[in-house]
Amino acid sequence: MPFATYILYSTGKDRYYVGHAEDPHQRLERDHNGGRNKSTKAGRPW
Repeated sequence: MPFATYILYSTGKDRYYVGHAEDPHQRLERDHNGGRNKSTKAGRPW
């Protein structure tokens, strides 16, 4: 299955995060905005 590269921006932290996933929309909601990713937990919402 193909992977996609994505860039997220947090207005609260004024930071970017670069990642890759097979399903970036699911990864954003479940892990980044859901708080399951330690690297992006503090920057919510992305």
